[in-house]
Amino acid sequence: MASSVLCKMLFWVVDLGMTILFWFKSFLGNMEGKWPLPICLIKIDLRKAFDSVQWFFLRHLLLLLSFPDRFVHLVMKCVETTSYSIAINEELYGFFPERNGVRQGDPLSPYLFITYMEYFSRMLKLTSQNSTFHFHLKCGRLGISHLTFADDILLVSRGDKSSVQTLFQQLMIFGKTSGLDINVENSSIYFGGVLKSLKQTILQNTRFKDGAFPFK
Repeated sequence: MASSVLCKMLFWVVDLGMTILFWFKSFLGNMEGKWPLPICLIKIDLRKAFDSVQWFFLRHLLLLLSFPDRFVHLVMKCVETTSYSIAINEELYGFFPERNGVRQGDPLSPYLFITYMEYFSRMLKLTSQNSTFHFHLKCGRLGISHLTFADDILLVSRGDKSSVQTLFQQLMIFGKTSGLDINVENSSIYFGGVLKSLKQTILQNTRFKDGAFPFK
């Protein structure tokens, strides 16, 4: 029962994400064009995202999402019993227990990480209702402030200081709460119709790079 609910939720999220992605691409190529209002897109890089998942936070999150206790126990048993060996001259030595993270290559891991990111999505949904945040010109009607796929995160807003600062604050809070490390050096902001002085202020406040096209 719990697994079917998880699958339905994730299929809906992926389907919606792909729909938004195709729509997103239609205006992404026009970021450098003329806009009636300044716009901003932030591409976030997470450092060793799958390896940084905190087990206690994951357990709490699954329970918070109303998954049955028995289901959560079985999932966490799979996660917390991870161990590794070292191969030397084609021979395996030792078993080293893991303390956090989910295994890359494990079929369960992407689902757990998407569930992990659901916490961040809900944070941004609440934050987007604040008066300090203004939606991207083409995102307001649909209420879109972000797009995530596994550990790839795109944040979108109007290109003003308060909107970007609001997103940045939530990003930092999420990083400290979840244990995920934001790689500031590899994160970028893409601007459209933003004054040069304001652009420099935003870049200094966030310490992100000024993104250049083509978008990757």
